[in-house]
Amino acid sequence: MATYPPEVRDLAEAARRLLDGVVPGVVQSLDESAKLIGYIYGPGYKGVVCTLILSRKGVKLGIVRGAELPDPKQLMQGSGKVHRLKLTGAAILVFRASSTFQAAPAA
Repeated sequence: MATYPPEVRDLAEAARRLLDGVVPGVVQSLDESAKLIGYIYGPGYKGVVCTLILSRKGVKLGIVRGAELPDPKQLMQGSGKVHRLKLTGAAILVFRASSTFQAAPAA
């Protein structure tokens, strides 16, 4: 993460701390070539719950099966099974305050 701007590193670290608290028992897996941190419960893609996708401009939270989740405010972007949510400092605070963002192990 040292190659990213300080604001991106700070946001990624805040998101990592948040996910550690709301996704119990998850393992972080760094994929440097894909520039993401995977949060997994088991081996392979079937065990992935979500990802943090880093870029020089910011951090996105990739939610596996996000297309199946209700998104009444249309905050998520993307097509296919993984939808992304652009993270900001304000988004981190909202997630911390919300008890509705809870991930469950993949079945």
